[in-house]
Amino acid sequence: MDGAGGLDGAGAGWTGGFPSSSDARPACTSSTGFADRAGTVGSQTGDARTGRSDSAVTQVAAPQGEPAPHPRIRVRWPDGWRVPWRTVFREEGPAAARIVVTVMAAWQVALWLGSDPIPVFAALVPLIALRSDPGSALALSVQRLIGVVAGEVLGIAVLNLMGPSMAALAVAVSLGMLVGMLLRIGGGANTQIPISTLLLFANATSPDAYAVRRLWETAAGAGVTLLLAPLLWPPDPRHALADLARDSAERLARSLVSSAAAVGAGREEAAAILAAVLQDTDAVQANLGRARTAERAMAFNPLRRGRRPAVTDLVRRVALAAELAHPVRVLAKEAAGFAPREDLAAELAQVSRTLPALAAATARVIERTMAGEDARAEVAAAAEAAAADARVHKRPLAVALRRPVRQILDELSRGRPGPS
Repeated sequence: MDGAGGLDGAGAGWTGGFPSSSDARPACTSSTGFADRAGTVGSQTGDARTGRSDSAVTQVAAPQGEPAPHPRIRVRWPDGWRVPWRTVFREEGPAAARIVVTVMAAWQVALWLGSDPIPVFAALVPLIALRSDPGSALALSVQRLIGVVAGEVLGIAVLNLMGPSMAALAVAVSLGMLVGMLLRIGGGANTQIPISTLLLFANATSPDAYAVRRLWETAAGAGVTLLLAPLLWPPDPRHALADLARDSAERLARSLVSSAAAVGAGREEAAAILAAVLQDTDAVQANLGRARTAERAMAFNPLRRGRRPAVTDLVRRVALAAELAHPVRVLAKEAAGFAPREDLAAELAQVSRTLPALAAATARVIERTMAGEDARAEVAAAAEAAAADARVHKRPLAVALRRPVRQILDELSRGRPGPS
């Protein structure tokens, strides 16, 4: 089937396309040709998903009696490496600048407090604790501070009892890992404890002085990090969340229409559509995780409190899209499961005459709802169309294939359909 995605009847207005089996990217293949005396062209192809670069070796024909010119090698970098620099700086530049400024501030504060000329331990805290999410600075700073204290106490005890030796190192690191699993913050084991314990062995001649200096420098760096993290270039996730909501809407609408079109299709075509739908719905679920991260970043943003309602509304839309992904997957699986059933060909053909139009109308409602528009009238109209279809087609097969669409409409009617 092609990727047109247009439907007859009530669904004629929906123009979103959907991926077909012909759009799927081929597996990595490699073919290499060699230039012959006539100057034929050799080529090599690859797949960027595997990290292999594509190259082409071209050799033009040489005049008779003259040596063939050297081949021209053309290398194409994998897709993941071809990122526009402007995009990189726009997305990651503020976070990098926040780290640089906080490192400098922590360094200077430690000097004011009487540190040695190189207060490296104070500068390490923002390098480790600061992320794109300012809220992570609190958990990571506290985790590092607790890890330094516990690791140094443990290391000093082991060094005083056993002295610097291989056996002492094994005991210290083992106990550090055990304590780190118990004193966990943020879900993972606190690996700072065994690290701090291990670093004491590099200063075994005066571990007490080293431990005191490192402790208060780490505390100074943690304090500066907690103070500056929410104030320096705080993230504004509204645009990113709007993109996530738009992407989720497009994927859901495309998947719903293609799933309905798979009813009555051949086995291979239905299987290809199912694979594309599963990929799209997995991406919708992943969008929800990214939206939750952006929402947490906004919670630690004191400079943009007035934008929190808009962020909350966008996250709610992405969460609604994640809820709608399940019935869309169910419809695609049902269509693929019924495709080999030749005994149901007549019933499938009957359902395929009405279900695509109903799915297209529902897809339009999804797009409007994800855009923050008031789609209550469209939801009611689509629900009435589904009810009318249910009064006409009462066979179990029609009920089973129509149920996911009605579940989507029920979710949309219970969600927040009004504009932001």
